[in-house]
Amino acid sequence: MAAAEKRVTEYALSRVLSDGTRQGLYSHEDRALVEHVKIREALKGVTGLVITERNAVYPLNEDGSVNHHKSTVDEVDLALALVIGAAAVLAFLISGSPEAFMLAVAPAAVPRRTFLGRGYTERYNFVSAAALSINGNTPFSKEFRLGAGWYKMWLRFVFSFTVGTGTTALSDATLRIIKKIFFKTDRGELICNEPGRAMFYIANYRLGTNPFRTTFAASTGTYEVDIPILFTDDYMDRPEDTVLDTARYESLDLEIQLGGVADLLGTVGTSSVTATLDIDVERSYGKLPDKAKPHYFISYDHRAPQDASVNPNIELEKSPDLSIKRLYFFTGDTGLAGIPWSGNANDTYPVKTNIQDQDRFIEKDRKHPFVQSLNKLDASLEAVAAGVEVYDWVRDGSITSALSTGEKSSLQLQLTQSGAAAASIITATHEGIRLLKA
Repeated sequence: MAAAEKRVTEYALSRVLSDGTRQGLYSHEDRALVEHVKIREALKGVTGLVITERNAVYPLNEDGSVNHHKSTVDEVDLALALVIGAAAVLAFLISGSPEAFMLAVAPAAVPRRTFLGRGYTERYNFVSAAALSINGNTPFSKEFRLGAGWYKMWLRFVFSFTVGTGTTALSDATLRIIKKIFFKTDRGELICNEPGRAMFYIANYRLGTNPFRTTFAASTGTYEVDIPILFTDDYMDRPEDTVLDTARYESLDLEIQLGGVADLLGTVGTSSVTATLDIDVERSYGKLPDKAKPHYFISYDHRAPQDASVNPNIELEKSPDLSIKRLYFFTGDTGLAGIPWSGNANDTYPVKTNIQDQDRFIEKDRKHPFVQSLNKLDASLEAVAAGVEVYDWVRDGSITSALSTGEKSSLQLQLTQSGAAAASIITATHEGIRLLKA
């Protein structure tokens, strides 16, 4: 019989800013490792560093699964002695070992702080049947009421299609027509900059099944597709580390860019299409508790797509504030230059993939069908996602297992391909975490 609850202990390093708020920097289950990072940052001159011990308790459901909605966390700040002997610093600089440094410091506890985890949630509709511009952009901002913590945003696209003389329905047609989902905060935090196809297959991996979608056909009718923006991650030991705390912002901006009938049919003819959007948000009931604020924000973005027949390599983003949780790699054919996730999904020309930085291979000679079959197993997918590979570096549930990019001079995905024709467009999309901006 499963235990009644699951307990997780981790240590989080944060910096106390001048206004009293905290900026999350690092967390891990190994306290010595977090102490090591704190020492390293302190020697760089960073001030206001605090390590917090976080003891989370998650009730378990009858089937043994974790009930994140009723989690609680007990926190205590661990203060290091302010005076550090020169010999201790020297020992650390020579050995690089936090244990040598720890001999000279004595951790002390300060009063405990306790907060609720996710608590009560609700699903709220912000937009209903709003008309979208075909071959254009439609913005949303004033429609959102802020203050609560957001866990998921669900976008439902409804396409009313009249076939006329058009023929030949394209694969993933109702995804291809969604050219861009752009979502950012007024603090300059870019949450999402992805086409609908990317966000659909990210949801496929994260949720273990495809979101709702009606199959498009070259016939008059109404076609629907649901696409989520996932702010929290239920695979993580602490899903709420990336909750979108809307109380931090004055405004949130969502922009939807649609294509046209040419994204639905091979032969357009006299066909036409209109589209509407509904937006639901899963959010906390009221504001998040003061001590349950996020440490990071989630970021979905991609690198410039490449033509695999010309250049089968993609240089990934490197930034001091970016760590990559998962990398989604799409291989297509008959795509459009510069358009991410374009064309028909192709599993024929990709042979194997390497991901490496300036020092080592992170993924070496990973065969395309083998990666896909393991993705299916890891995410409990109903079927292999055609043309998609996923590299998941947080399968252990620790957000600190994400691939740090800040100290790398090179970080590249290299595809070995065989027989890629012109317009074989490949795209690398990251699901990353970034530090909150003040």
